Amino acid sequence: FVVWAMALIGLVVAACLERNLAEALRREELAAASAGRSLAQSEVARFLVRFLTDDNGFDAPGEEWWPSPEKEDGSPASSGGQSGLEVTDLGSRLNLNTADETALLAFFGGAREPVEVVLDWRDEDREGRPSGAEADYYAGLDPARRPADGFFLSPAEMFLLKGADQLAPILAAEATVFGRANPNLIPPEVFHGLLHAAGAEEWEAETITAQFVAFRQEALTAGRVPFGGEDDLHRIPALSGRLIETLAPSLWFAGRINPNFAGERTLAAGLAQLGVTGEKVRAILARRPFTDFDTLASLVAGGEGKLKKEWIAQVFTLETTLVGLVAVGRPPAGGEYRIEAVLERFHPSAGDRLWRARVVYWQENYLPEEKATGEKQGGGSCPTEGCSVSTGTERRFIWSR
Repeated sequence: FVVWAMALIGLVVAACLERNLAEALRREELAAASAGRSLAQSEVARFLVRFLTDDNGFDAPGEEWWPSPEKEDGSPASSGGQSGLEVTDLGSRLNLNTADETALLAFFGGAREPVEVVLDWRDEDREGRPSGAEADYYAGLDPARRPADGFFLSPAEMFLLKGADQLAPILAAEATVFGRANPNLIPPEVFHGLLHAAGAEEWEAETITAQFVAFRQEALTAGRVPFGGEDDLHRIPALSGRLIETLAPSLWFAGRINPNFAGERTLAAGLAQLGVTGEKVRAILARRPFTDFDTLASLVAGGEGKLKKEWIAQVFTLETTLVGLVAVGRPPAGGEYRIEAVLERFHPSAGDRLWRARVVYWQENYLPEEKATGEKQGGGSCPTEGCSVSTGTERRFIWSR
């Protein structure tokens, strides 16, 4: 009886010690995560201060808001640990959700297959293009997957496309799924999808899309930019005020591509939307950084005759408005806290030059020391070395909001 009693007491004590040890480790991990979160958040805060007070009319590498080893002095000494920040101009990448076939073809260097793969992923039908892929193709993969038959909902979906092994380096370097749609450039089916996202019924979306196409063609025939702002949406008869209120935050009535940051493929796609050959990509790369839009417009329009500055401004800009951030905080106790975010800065009104910001996408997670080390050694969901896809659980988002 005494032996069994002592054994039982030993088991109880061991269980209590194990529970107390687990709770202590958990408290240590929570404390480390909290410290890492503070470090990462401080990086985001410092960036926002610089980004929202920048008002010189152009953006280029080397500016105050653009991080570089020479500018960053690390985290405050009082907090300990280390922190870092990576910034990407996402507006100067090709948006796979809104790009038309012309832009996609230029982006992929004239190759038809990746263009049709992207279009099949986006469209709502089940009929595959000659080189594309629909549900029957993806169902046969291991593991099986399903195409969205709509917009890309997260960056990771880009790397689920047919041929992702070959496309991943291109997509990781110059593609995105973030950003609002320019109604002067998007194909009708994208506008149709935006109407669905805004709550329109199918018959309603069909009617409004037809009127949208007719209105845009009438403006093009008259030689003017169809949509100069939200007010022009009211000129589509069937587009009600309720839908406009919901749809407007999804639209951007100006260019996004900043040639000071854009890669060669994205520049070629932007020029193709203006009907300009990709030969001018080299001229843009050789001339940048641009500090004056007129200089850029003259270079793009040179030799193109009737290409107007207002149309060039529908594709290009010198102000960065959409950025991707990766802020990292490494507390003294070890591990790594990551914040991945997409932020958009904008002017509240046409005459207001004071920047505001909104969160388009936000994800944060903490990896303890051993997991963080393993992650750096090659873990994660990115199919190829060099691309940036979050390894945590992504917060899916409705990109059109």
